[in-house]
Amino acid sequence: MNRLRITLLITLLAIETVLIAWCINKRIGRPAPPRLPADGMVDAETARDFQRLWILAENPRRGDWLALGQAFAVYGFFPQADQCLQQAIQLEPDSANNWFWSGLVLNRLGQTTRSTRQLIQAARLDPDLTDTCHYIAARNHLRNDSPELAEAELRQIGTGHLAGQYLLTYLLVHTDRPSAAMPILDALIAQHSDVHSLYQLRARAAEALGDSDMARQDRQTVERLPETIATDAVADQLGERSFEFGLEKRIFQAGRLNTPGNLQAVVNELKAILEISYRPRVARLLASIELQRRQPESAVKLLQQMTKRDGATADSLIELGLAMDDAGHEPTRVFQIFQQALQYRLDPEICRLMTPFVKTQSSQADVDRLEALRQHAAGLQAFSENRIDQAVKLFETAASTAHQRQADSNFFLGECLRLLEQPHAALDAYRRCLELRPHHGRAADALDRYGKT
Repeated sequence: MNRLRITLLITLLAIETVLIAWCINKRIGRPAPPRLPADGMVDAETARDFQRLWILAENPRRGDWLALGQAFAVYGFFPQADQCLQQAIQLEPDSANNWFWSGLVLNRLGQTTRSTRQLIQAARLDPDLTDTCHYIAARNHLRNDSPELAEAELRQIGTGHLAGQYLLTYLLVHTDRPSAAMPILDALIAQHSDVHSLYQLRARAAEALGDSDMARQDRQTVERLPETIATDAVADQLGERSFEFGLEKRIFQAGRLNTPGNLQAVVNELKAILEISYRPRVARLLASIELQRRQPESAVKLLQQMTKRDGATADSLIELGLAMDDAGHEPTRVFQIFQQALQYRLDPEICRLMTPFVKTQSSQADVDRLEALRQHAAGLQAFSENRIDQAVKLFETAASTAHQRQADSNFFLGECLRLLEQPHAALDAYRRCLELRPHHGRAADALDRYGKT
């Protein structure tokens, strides 16, 4: 009986030893999740989020290593992101997102060949990622000076992928095949008539084919179109994920709380965020809410701090001027703020805001000049959005009064009239422009070109 007990005890001890050894080997064989490179590189809120993700990755469930890798990538810690994503692929080789994000990170690390391999595997696993993967892979090949491989990737992208089709035509034009690019560009412009990059490229192709009239026409069209093409797909992917981690996530959640009945709670949260880490857009949002709450002096302090720390912009100065006006600051100082904003951007809204101050402090002639400048600025907006009929009326009004941009008002009036096929009136406008500014190069060129036809 004693022998049986001893044998049983030895057996149990052996099993326990094997289990302990297995656990130790498993623990040793599993890599520890990487830490932040150094303390203080992120704010306290983000550091806590990284700590949470690190703990989850120690005993991972599906997606935990990917989440940590994405967080590292979003904050620019690409070597650490690479470590996490390689581990994620080992644990879950069937996850397209693991391969895709690995490809993005390797792209940012400059390891373009590896990046392309990962992206192509992601495309095999998830057809929805196909166009994006081939597009980034094509850009990888171009970085490696392999245009033939890049073109092969781009040829696999669907016609609905604007950035991919644009890059294909760009490659064709810059490898002396403008005639091959032209049909694609024509089709793209038919679908995306407000994208100026397409016209710029078609102008270059037309010029290469000897069609100088089309090239000139497309180049003139460019300034009347507002839209461009987002070409950095990796940056877009990183930006889309930035609101899922750390302080960025908290800022996003605070913004969603911004409802009329919840303003005090939002104010408290935004102030807490600014104490953790100063963010200009948070200060701006808080200033806007303070104005809603009729606390203009608080908004003034926030906006003054923002312009001092991060530099002024037209928008921030407009908001500062409005807040100062609401807070009852000296009108002359408010007017100076709006004047400064106008130097940053010629904007009809700024002119409108300046008008009451000019009316109380200056002559009617100054009021008229400011109104003419407002009409001119509104005309430029209409012109840039291809609203030519509306632009004509605005430029005609602006050109009738002496103001600092009167010569330009006449020039753009001439451009609009020419586009509306009123050549004689257009030439008269160009001449008036040159009378006011004899060295206006574009007006002189237009008069020389169209005055002979």
